[in-house]
Amino acid sequence: MFAQPIIQDRFFNHKGTCQSCDCLSKGSQHLVCDKATGQCPCLPGVIGQKCDQCPGAWQELTSQCNEINTSCSKTYTEGIWWNRVPPGATKQASCPRGANGTATRYCHIRNSWSPPNLFGCISSGFVNVKAVTDNILRGKETLSDKLAVSLSHLLLAASKISDRQYGKDIEIGYNALTLLIAFEGNKSAANMVSSEDDEFVTNILYSTSNLFKVAVKQFWQAIQKKYAGTAGLMQEVEKFVSNINISNKFTLCKT
Repeated sequence: MFAQPIIQDRFFNHKGTCQSCDCLSKGSQHLVCDKATGQCPCLPGVIGQKCDQCPGAWQELTSQCNEINTSCSKTYTEGIWWNRVPPGATKQASCPRGANGTATRYCHIRNSWSPPNLFGCISSGFVNVKAVTDNILRGKETLSDKLAVSLSHLLLAASKISDRQYGKDIEIGYNALTLLIAFEGNKSAANMVSSEDDEFVTNILYSTSNLFKVAVKQFWQAIQKKYAGTAGLMQEVEKFVSNINISNKFTLCKT
């Protein structure tokens, strides 16, 4: 028998692990949720597991879901407070905690708020990856064996530490993988980076699988308008794996 996790006041048991209640203070009676379901105690008229929603599109959470008819109401969505804007306007806001960049949201004339557009957000882990890839793409830095290894480790670390990935993360990861795979593909079997660094291949394959997670599928449509997209990347990965196999055979023949 496994010991049951100790559930603190502001946590609940979700499939055997402790998850934060994250009750929104503006919509909750207090910040302690139900230990079994995670449901927060909402104020009258407020709904949602975290007490962060109103049932009506034009209702405002900060006024206990009273109707607002002159603008899209102040609301809390995707970890961002969206202040009031008139219908037909687009609101800009800082990305959620742990990410850099600007998010946008359109106030529809008839339907109130549209879903937030977080494509421009960058997780903190991908900021360093972007800095390196931008320097290479702009010709400020030349991709070498040492830099390729370093970039592969940065990309792997970003994939692991990011609780959530955004559109820009996927675009940055795509650019980094394309650079690394092309760099390795242009080398002879005897001089490939992977023959000198055992973790190089693992880093690339792990990062590639991370780019194709179901959770980020929504971002690929926008990325494919600018790049070759998933099909192009997968073709490059197949070539990469094929080259690795050739390199391994060459290494075996030398020993």
